[in-house]
Amino acid sequence: MKNWAHSYGHFDIPLREYRNLQVREAQHTIEDGCILYGQRVCIPKKYHKNVLDELHTGHLVMVKMKALARSFVYWKDIDKYIEEAVRNCVDCARHKTDPAKAEVHYWEYPSMP
Repeated sequence: MKNWAHSYGHFDIPLREYRNLQVREAQHTIEDGCILYGQRVCIPKKYHKNVLDELHTGHLVMVKMKALARSFVYWKDIDKYIEEAVRNCVDCARHKTDPAKAEVHYWEYPSMP
Protein backbone atom coordinates (compact mmCIF):
# COMPACT_ATOMS: atom_id res chain seq x y z
CA MET A 1 0.00 0.00 0.00
CA LYS A 2 2.97 2.21 -0.62
CA ASN A 3 2.08 5.84 -1.34
CA TRP A 4 -1.65 5.27 -0.95
CA ALA A 5 -2.04 8.93 0.00
CA HIS A 6 -0.92 10.02 -3.46
CA SER A 7 -3.49 7.88 -5.26
CA TYR A 8 -6.33 9.02 -3.04
CA GLY A 9 -7.91 11.73 -5.22
CA HIS A 10 -10.98 9.78 -6.40
CA PHE A 11 -12.37 9.08 -2.92
CA ASP A 12 -15.04 11.17 -1.17
CA ILE A 13 -13.24 11.16 2.18
CA PRO A 14 -10.87 14.14 2.66
CA LEU A 15 -7.27 12.99 2.82
CA ARG A 16 -6.34 15.60 5.43
CA GLU A 17 -8.33 13.65 8.04
CA TYR A 18 -6.02 10.66 7.64
CA ARG A 19 -2.71 12.54 7.64
CA ASN A 20 -2.88 12.84 11.43
CA LEU A 21 -3.16 9.11 12.08
CA GLN A 22 -0.34 7.91 14.28
CA VAL A 23 -0.03 4.52 12.68
CA ARG A 24 2.05 3.30 9.79
CA GLU A 25 0.48 3.48 6.35
CA ALA A 26 1.23 -0.21 5.89
CA GLN A 27 -1.62 -0.95 8.31
CA HIS A 28 -4.09 0.79 6.01
CA THR A 29 -5.58 -0.60 2.83
CA ILE A 30 -8.14 0.64 0.37
CA GLU A 31 -10.89 -1.73 -0.63
CA ASP A 32 -13.98 -0.84 -2.68
CA GLY A 33 -13.43 2.86 -2.01
CA CYS A 34 -13.07 2.45 1.76
CA ILE A 35 -9.94 2.99 3.81
CA LEU A 36 -9.49 0.09 6.17
CA TYR A 37 -7.36 -0.11 9.30
CA GLY A 38 -6.88 -3.83 9.61
CA GLN A 39 -10.42 -5.13 9.10
CA ARG A 40 -12.11 -1.97 10.42
CA VAL A 41 -13.49 0.86 8.30
CA CYS A 42 -11.83 4.25 8.91
CA ILE A 43 -14.61 6.75 9.56
CA PRO A 44 -14.20 10.39 8.45
CA LYS A 45 -14.76 13.05 11.10
CA LYS A 46 -17.99 14.30 9.54
CA TYR A 47 -19.57 10.87 10.14
CA HIS A 48 -18.38 10.32 13.74
CA LYS A 49 -21.67 11.54 15.28
CA ASN A 50 -23.75 9.34 12.96
CA VAL A 51 -21.68 6.26 13.80
CA LEU A 52 -21.78 7.01 17.54
CA ASP A 53 -25.56 7.39 17.39
CA GLU A 54 -25.85 4.10 15.53
CA LEU A 55 -23.57 2.31 18.00
CA HIS A 56 -25.55 3.68 20.95
CA THR A 57 -29.00 2.90 19.52
CA GLY A 58 -29.59 0.12 22.06
CA HIS A 59 -28.13 2.24 24.89
CA LEU A 60 -25.32 -0.23 25.45
CA VAL A 61 -23.06 0.30 28.40
CA MET A 62 -19.71 1.87 27.62
CA VAL A 63 -17.71 -1.37 27.63
CA LYS A 64 -20.05 -3.10 25.18
CA MET A 65 -20.21 -0.05 22.94
CA LYS A 66 -16.40 0.10 22.78
CA ALA A 67 -16.20 -3.61 21.97
CA LEU A 68 -18.73 -3.23 19.18
CA ALA A 69 -16.92 -0.21 17.75
CA ARG A 70 -13.53 -1.94 17.89
CA SER A 71 -14.94 -4.77 15.81
CA PHE A 72 -16.06 -2.64 12.89
CA VAL A 73 -14.91 1.00 12.83
CA TYR A 74 -11.82 3.09 13.54
CA TRP A 75 -10.83 6.68 14.08
CA LYS A 76 -8.20 8.26 16.28
CA ASP A 77 -9.26 8.49 19.95
CA ILE A 78 -12.55 6.64 19.34
CA ASP A 79 -12.68 5.54 22.99
CA LYS A 80 -12.83 9.16 24.19
CA TYR A 81 -15.72 9.88 21.81
CA ILE A 82 -17.61 6.80 23.03
CA GLU A 83 -17.07 7.71 26.69
CA GLU A 84 -18.37 11.22 26.06
CA ALA A 85 -21.39 9.96 24.11
CA VAL A 86 -22.42 7.56 26.88
CA ARG A 87 -21.87 10.15 29.63
CA ASN A 88 -23.96 12.70 27.73
CA CYS A 89 -26.85 10.33 26.98
CA VAL A 90 -29.90 11.66 28.84
CA ASP A 91 -31.79 8.35 28.65
CA CYS A 92 -28.84 6.38 30.03
CA ALA A 93 -28.42 8.86 32.88
CA ARG A 94 -32.13 8.69 33.69
CA HIS A 95 -32.23 4.89 33.75
CA LYS A 96 -28.86 4.34 35.31
CA THR A 97 -29.22 1.91 38.16
CA ASP A 98 -27.39 2.64 41.34
CA PRO A 99 -25.92 -0.38 43.07
CA ALA A 100 -28.21 -1.76 45.73
CA LYS A 101 -27.13 -0.70 49.16
CA ALA A 102 -26.46 -3.61 51.48
CA GLU A 103 -28.42 -3.58 54.68
CA VAL A 104 -26.28 -3.10 57.74
CA HIS A 105 -26.10 -6.31 59.72
CA TYR A 106 -25.49 -5.95 63.41
CA TRP A 107 -24.06 -8.98 65.11
CA GLU A 108 -25.83 -10.15 68.21
CA TYR A 109 -23.62 -10.50 71.24
CA PRO A 110 -23.81 -13.93 72.82
CA SER A 111 -25.34 -14.06 76.26
CA MET A 112 -23.17 -17.03 77.25
CA PRO A 113 -19.78 -18.37 76.18
